[in-house]
Amino acid sequence: MALVRGKRAVMAFAFAVVFAFMEWVRGWLFTGFMWNPVAVMWSWSPEMMALTRWFRYFGMCVVTLYLLGMVYVIVPYVRDNDMRMVKRYVIGIFIGVAVWRGIGVWQVNFVPKRELHKTVRIVDAMIDQNMINNYFSHGRAEAVKNFVANKYAELVRVGDGWNGTDLFVLPETSSMYDLTNNGYMELFYANMNNEKSAVITGFNRYSDIDFATGDFKVFNSVGVVDKDGVIATYDKMHLVPFGEFVPFRKVLKMAKFTAGGHDFSAGSERKILDVGGMKLYPLLCYEAIFETDVPDDVDAIVTISNDAWFGEWGKVQHLEMAKFRAVEAGKTLIRSANMGAKGYSGVVVDENGIVVPATGRYVVPELGNVADFRI
Repeated sequence: MALVRGKRAVMAFAFAVVFAFMEWVRGWLFTGFMWNPVAVMWSWSPEMMALTRWFRYFGMCVVTLYLLGMVYVIVPYVRDNDMRMVKRYVIGIFIGVAVWRGIGVWQVNFVPKRELHKTVRIVDAMIDQNMINNYFSHGRAEAVKNFVANKYAELVRVGDGWNGTDLFVLPETSSMYDLTNNGYMELFYANMNNEKSAVITGFNRYSDIDFATGDFKVFNSVGVVDKDGVIATYDKMHLVPFGEFVPFRKVLKMAKFTAGGHDFSAGSERKILDVGGMKLYPLLCYEAIFETDVPDDVDAIVTISNDAWFGEWGKVQHLEMAKFRAVEAGKTLIRSANMGAKGYSGVVVDENGIVVPATGRYVVPELGNVADFRI
């Protein structure tokens, strides 16, 4: 009996490893659906999240599951009223959690934070997805493109000090024009920017257009625009299965869950965006929920999203998962989300997963929200 009990600790650890491996598989199969892995339960506590920097995302899953598995280990001793063993395990768990939290307290409170000495404005025009779909379905694509562009053009100029902002960050597909088309790019920049700053925005990039067959490729992209034009782009590599493309489309013969009949193509290269002397690591929407290897020389992570697809619960969860990217990389994370979690459409998260207070916030009726930060 004692041998069986002793094996329970090994079995609990094996279960934690296998379960974490299945989480990894879930994040890989059909490009993955890594929504709400076990480790996200610690997003409320920067001190408990801190170990992510060393254990990484799936290591945190193993540690968390093993901790929960201690209930399975202790139950037989409780049932047999063997309080000596119960106390031994409880004390061991207490010491383990205390050390865990102690490391986190040290990380959060005593490790110096890096400052980039840049000003950032995050803009959200609160574009309703149903409105977009309605305009497109009634053949009014150009009208809604101009409507959205004008909203963002007005929002970037809200309040004082916008002209000295180093970086404007707009959400996913906030430009409904292909910025790599020079005419569209000039219109966009003329409306939105000034001589001193750069704009990061989401847009759809089209390529390999065959006018004879009507075939083309479309990418969900990030663009960086300054006074010289489009200086950098990144095409999303990790697409949403059944949302941005249908796996095994020839076999499944089904439509995407989202609007539009054409599948997005995946980008082929992870790029670092060089913006005004800052090296930024782009994560486009869904990519922010996956464990990511961010190079050491990167200054910050920038993630843009369109959360209008989600209910309020999904918006909050999306933000909580993105916090882990800041912690595991030890980098500031800048996040702009269209219709994001209430009060958090635009946020900056420090390297400990803590939301940084904005230096200014503006809510403009009929236009949207603006948040200013110094990082």
